[in-house]
Amino acid sequence: MITKLSFKYLMKNFKRSIVLVICIASVCSFVASKSLVEKNSRYNEMLEVHSLYSGYDAKFYDANIDSLRKIENIEDVKKIIFTNELGNITYKNGVDVKLYNYNDEYYKLNRFKLVNGRLPKKDNEIVIEKRALNEINENFKVNQELNFIKILKNKSNSQYDITSNNVKYNVVGIIDRNEKYYDNEYKLTAFTNNNHSSSYNGFVVFAQNADKRGVYENIRQKSGISDENLRFNEQLSMAKGEYEQSKEFTNYKEVLMILIVSLLLIFNIFNIFTSSFVKEIGELKIIGTSKSKIIKLFSIQFLTIWISGYSLGIILGTVFSKLVIEQYIFKSFTNARFVFSLEDIVYPLIITFIIMLLSSLSTMFIASKRSGLECIDENYKQRKYVPINTGSLYIKNFINLSFRNISNVLIVIISFSILGVMFFETTFRMTNNFNVVDMQQNNLFINDMLLSPNLVDTNTAISNMNEKDYDLARSSGQYEMVNYKKEIPYSYITLDKENISEKYYQYKSFMGSIIDMPVTLKSYSENMNNSIKKYLEEGSIENIKDTSGEYIPALVTSKYYDMNSGENENVFSNKIKLNDVYKIKVFSISDGKFEKFDKKIKIVGVINEDWIFKGNSNFGYNPEILISSKNIDSLGMKNKYTQIGFINKKGFADQNREMLSKKFDNNTYSIFDLNSYTMRNKVNENVYLKEKLSQISILLILTMINLILMIRSNIIKRAKEFSIMRALGMPLKEKYKWIILDNLIIAVVAIMINVISSVFIYYNNSSKLNQLYMDIYSKPLFIFKIPFKEMGIYVLVILLAMILGVLLSKKLIRKNDLI
Repeated sequence: MITKLSFKYLMKNFKRSIVLVICIASVCSFVASKSLVEKNSRYNEMLEVHSLYSGYDAKFYDANIDSLRKIENIEDVKKIIFTNELGNITYKNGVDVKLYNYNDEYYKLNRFKLVNGRLPKKDNEIVIEKRALNEINENFKVNQELNFIKILKNKSNSQYDITSNNVKYNVVGIIDRNEKYYDNEYKLTAFTNNNHSSSYNGFVVFAQNADKRGVYENIRQKSGISDENLRFNEQLSMAKGEYEQSKEFTNYKEVLMILIVSLLLIFNIFNIFTSSFVKEIGELKIIGTSKSKIIKLFSIQFLTIWISGYSLGIILGTVFSKLVIEQYIFKSFTNARFVFSLEDIVYPLIITFIIMLLSSLSTMFIASKRSGLECIDENYKQRKYVPINTGSLYIKNFINLSFRNISNVLIVIISFSILGVMFFETTFRMTNNFNVVDMQQNNLFINDMLLSPNLVDTNTAISNMNEKDYDLARSSGQYEMVNYKKEIPYSYITLDKENISEKYYQYKSFMGSIIDMPVTLKSYSENMNNSIKKYLEEGSIENIKDTSGEYIPALVTSKYYDMNSGENENVFSNKIKLNDVYKIKVFSISDGKFEKFDKKIKIVGVINEDWIFKGNSNFGYNPEILISSKNIDSLGMKNKYTQIGFINKKGFADQNREMLSKKFDNNTYSIFDLNSYTMRNKVNENVYLKEKLSQISILLILTMINLILMIRSNIIKRAKEFSIMRALGMPLKEKYKWIILDNLIIAVVAIMINVISSVFIYYNNSSKLNQLYMDIYSKPLFIFKIPFKEMGIYVLVILLAMILGVLLSKKLIRKNDLI
């Protein structure tokens, strides 16, 4: 009987029931789609990473046989897969290829496949990556000989002597692998049949249920392999971790505003309908229905509304998610799958139930405090008219309306305000690419654009651009300035063991008492030197120009970035002092032959640690030594350029890039600027923006529903007021005017709040970005502009919402007028 009566009440108030179902469905579909989109994105990323990097837990380079034996004896190490590392072979244009002895298991674990020819059988035969042959730019055929430069690092107790010779290999096969490997840091590979090497590269497989991080730390501590030559399988570990996190749906930051507004709106809708619910409860109390039966009656109604809204929301959320995922996410993956699990049902269920429960309890609480007659009396404890001294009857009317219906008015204003915050945050990102800041952009430094050799893996000692390239680049467009960088990769500073910090000595696995410590030796053009001044801890950059003494004046960095601790650590055991003198070894290559320079440098300045991640650095991989262009030219770099940088004249950025692309072949050179970086992130950015816009749409729908119901509720609550005024001669047109004015004032308040918030959001975000870019590039890239266009769109949305609300209530206004 109670169940039947509950459904009769639902059908009697069909419109009310439908509105509540739609609200619950909107929240549910948002939560479900958010979870599904996030999880499917992470799941397919994990599948892709698994297809590329599964099968091992750690990777090592340049290990000796003693290290391999130590690894084998570590608990929970299941297997080691390794092969002989035979050094690098470099083609004359700088393409650098890592050469290994062919080992079937190692070859297969790297996911290589033979696409042409056969595998090597002799030590003068190689199979080489197709990508390497493309970069070599040769019209090659299988069984054709290729000439390479073989660079030999003769190392004895951390002291180096570098030589080179010419070698020939017969290319008997071509191998290839998944293109996705080339998206990351990569070493081109070739295999031969030669096991005469005491250096090994390979993989470590841990026991299935082992503490993988713990095993890795044991290998780190006990194997004797330096930290830079030992890598945990971070790609697979991170992909699995991100997928597990997406299943837990812990990223509440992005959905918090939606959930809060949804709760407020549904609560307000219940509040609007409270009078009809309470009246129904009053009728039941008068006929003697027990409290338990009343609770049961309305519990059935609320549960029916919740279950209907939840079911509709799950269906809509799943369909919407599948469309978004197939349209935007699956395109980035091969063999993509759509996954749906228990969590995608449970989280929306819990959230919508809590919202429904909190909203419905208010109705039950109000009704429980009143008698049956009080519940039926619609004017019970109605807010009285507040006397206001003002000359405007319209203002007096609106203020009294607000006092009597304050919760509805406030929630509508708050909802539109939160909607505005989300809208302006999203439009700022759409127009300014908020996510483009990345440490890799430090390469630009003060430049707008960079030109460098476009090789997947190059030996920068050989692949330098020449004077002809530099002159051609300078004449290719309209530039304020053309800069350059020169770098010698085979450079070392000779130190006693006592002068190196113990931590860095161990980190690099140095041996012996006298160490040739690898450094990055480079110089910049004069204009770029001026931008280094702010990174100086002490000394002067002007002093590197001095060529009168017997020593080369130099600036030096004294920190390195420790990947294990995540901190910048000291390279030297004692603080570097100005005028300290150090020996350096420099090996420059010309026409395939190395020339050795033994020089001394004098410290004229120390660069602070901000340079590591804010300057044009190597990110703390090795200490850096900066000298003048004239001095680096004397070390074999005359008429050689590692990079050429450009500062565009205003308004010529796109034209300059186009002209540069025409003069420099894309297969040989690469051009980098902010726009090229942004384009690589376009797919992910579009998915983010689509998701944000869908959230805004859901919030707008919920706010619109609440607005319409507020207008209708105000009309009902003011029925007596309007009846008296109509009896005194107020025309129907004037009544419309009053209602429109009420909503216009609410709209103006919401607009004022959001105009202020939009300016603050744009100014704050622009300031943050400019601070980041000032740190990195020493110049602001974003100019703050008041978002008039976005403001206009938002004002139009609010006004249209108010007009639509009044139009949809037109029938009720006429009906109420007849009463």
